Amino acid sequence: ASVGLAFASESAIPGTPLYSLKKTRETIAVAVVSPEQRAQFEVDLAEKRLSELKVLSQAENLSVEEKEKSVDSLAFDVSETLDTVNRSLDSLKKTGEQKKLIEVATAVNEKAASAQKLLSETKLAPAHEQQVAEVTQKIDETSRKALSVLVEKIDSSGIPESAITDQLTQKLDQADKDIVLLEAKVSLAGLPAE
Repeated sequence: ASVGLAFASESAIPGTPLYSLKKTRETIAVAVVSPEQRAQFEVDLAEKRLSELKVLSQAENLSVEEKEKSVDSLAFDVSETLDTVNRSLDSLKKTGEQKKLIEVATAVNEKAASAQKLLSETKLAPAHEQQVAEVTQKIDETSRKALSVLVEKIDSSGIPESAITDQLTQKLDQADKDIVLLEAKVSLAGLPAE
């Protein structure tokens, strides 16, 4: 029976009865994962929370209050999880295990891009705009940290320099788009642009 319950909890979202079981199982899993695997595991958890956020945004069986509470909780969880990912990358840098560091940084960078896409596809109420911005910033921070590791280790990473250059160019292009968007918001608000 407990195996069935554990399996059923995998699709649980905040506000549903099995969600606490799901989170407990994940907490136990984090505790037994090796330090080298922690960053990858944590970024997977962040991506799971963002998937839950997307499902939650479309859920019709939850009240507005339940949704708001759950969005708050998920945004907090994603931010905390990404902080842990960043600490794990720092910790791996100190161990000197270059191959593992490069492997983890590559995976984290790919997952961060996937998380960013998932978040951009999630439609939340305007009241959550600030939380979405904060989570987006955390994802960007995590991606930048992973990319900086790859840039530092470019000679030993085995990753073609052009691939890293392409990723950096994408980051710069996104920053340009963000600046244009912010300028448009400032203009619409009637504030001076400078």
